[in-house]
Amino acid sequence: MNRSVTILIILLVFHAGFNRLNGQSFAELNSDIRGTIYKSLEVNSKVLNNKLEYSIYLPPYYHTTADSFPVLYLLHGYHGDETSWIDRCDIHIIIDSLIKIEEIPPLIVVMPDAKNSYYINDYLLQFPYEDLFIREFIPYIDSTYKTFPHSRYRIIAGLSMGGFGAIIHSIKHTDVFGSCIALSAAVRTDEMIINMKSEDYDNKFSRLYGRDLEGNERINEHWENNSPFYLINDSTSDKLKSINWYFDCGMNDFLINSNELLHQIFLKYSIPHEYHVRIGTHNWEYWRTGIIGGIKFAGQKLSKL
Repeated sequence: MNRSVTILIILLVFHAGFNRLNGQSFAELNSDIRGTIYKSLEVNSKVLNNKLEYSIYLPPYYHTTADSFPVLYLLHGYHGDETSWIDRCDIHIIIDSLIKIEEIPPLIVVMPDAKNSYYINDYLLQFPYEDLFIREFIPYIDSTYKTFPHSRYRIIAGLSMGGFGAIIHSIKHTDVFGSCIALSAAVRTDEMIINMKSEDYDNKFSRLYGRDLEGNERINEHWENNSPFYLINDSTSDKLKSINWYFDCGMNDFLINSNELLHQIFLKYSIPHEYHVRIGTHNWEYWRTGIIGGIKFAGQKLSKL
């Protein structure tokens, strides 16, 4: 194995549970330090010709300092929205607690709504989410909030569909993000999409990649332009080494095989990354613990800047 590649495979159960960290409950850790959460704010999008909703966490002392902060873009899963990480995971409490014990520096957390777009442009450009996110939304956040507007200080993370979004944006925009955290990433191989039942394909992917497609017809140019299995190659691998990569997927997750294949591609091209496999499946119980490790990983990278 190439020594430049960092692989960490963990098979364990979090015996302490989600509600405790280092022997203390999140409530205890959070008693005297707290950020501010704003849910379902709106911004007008010229790209979408519509409003985009997002939630945002501002760290403790944000309003009383002139300092700027790193930004974590936290992406929801399929059928989720800008409130999912707050309502289902209490992400604001987790961030407060990690800041208090100095596992991470104070940072801003931005949670945009993406509908079921998979965070990419659809093939007809009727809902060009990638263009919105990269060209419009991130500049809006940098101009509105006290951020460090540099890739080194931007983290992108997500679960399932959001994990796919985090990976695809990091691959396609290596100059925008410094760290990528993908939990149970909804990456799919050609075989998975070719063999998908027509009903499932039509419901989830036809508006993204093409309607009325069967079998090999689904592996078209738009699919290839948005698949990490096509985008990672000899010409792109060097740029991808500039990003801090963190993958985590449950042993019993229906996406474990495709996550394993992605891990193998990173090994093939000697792209440094952490790859975690733990006991668990595709649910919030798994993601509540997984996001802690991912954010701590990104916090360690920020502390070295």
